Amino acid sequence: MTFFQTLYSGSSGNSTLICDRNNKVLVDIGMNYKTTAAALDSIGIKPEEISALVITHEHIDHVAGLRVFLRRHKIPVYASKGTLSYLLDKDLMPEKSDIISLKSGETVVIDGMEFFGFATSHDSAECFGYRFSLSNSKSISILTDSGCVSCEIMDILRASNFIAIESNYDENMLRYGDYPYFLKRRIFSDKGHLSNTECSRIVAQLTCESGDKKFCLMHLSKNNNAPEIARMACLSALENFGVECSGLEVAPRSRPGAVVEL
Repeated sequence: MTFFQTLYSGSSGNSTLICDRNNKVLVDIGMNYKTTAAALDSIGIKPEEISALVITHEHIDHVAGLRVFLRRHKIPVYASKGTLSYLLDKDLMPEKSDIISLKSGETVVIDGMEFFGFATSHDSAECFGYRFSLSNSKSISILTDSGCVSCEIMDILRASNFIAIESNYDENMLRYGDYPYFLKRRIFSDKGHLSNTECSRIVAQLTCESGDKKFCLMHLSKNNNAPEIARMACLSALENFGVECSGLEVAPRSRPGAVVEL
């Protein structure tokens, strides 16, 4: 079966599973090994079945469990050169890991599944989103941790059947919340995160252009968002565009999300 499923998603940690034929790929591993292994076990998958790790960037909510996972399971790690250099320099992964450095737009093939990374706008070493082309001719794009979305990224999303996209914060909750000013400014910036407003505009625009797309809202802030607020922002934007979405999921914070078959 070919499917997408989040293991957990939010400001406390992110990890996503993509299964296609014999491939079981994890995108990020942002909680400790025990938590990630338990999440995999709850959906009937053992950690040793994972065929590759794909990392978006080096922030701890995306790599907290990376070092221990790689000590226990010798599998390849794919990421940008900047991300891999940072992870090795800060001892966030074993020195002798099997690493594959990616350039933006460079296609990699794993047992019939193709994917490539693309640069996002985030305050990290070299953050990537990813687009996966599956054996059944369907495609998945994962876009988190990007303060803005370029025309090039929009073109990648347009070419995807399923889009997992960040809906990090509600603007009013962040603006009037208790975060310090410097942190609010970082999150609001073009190097920060996508708001519900911006995410919902993108979802509505893509749905208007092609009504057969499905979406998963990811990376919701614990302090500045809530699943129903993010969902309602998208539904409101879709209504304003006069369109309906065939599939809209919100990834749970601390447990596996819905299985999305493709």
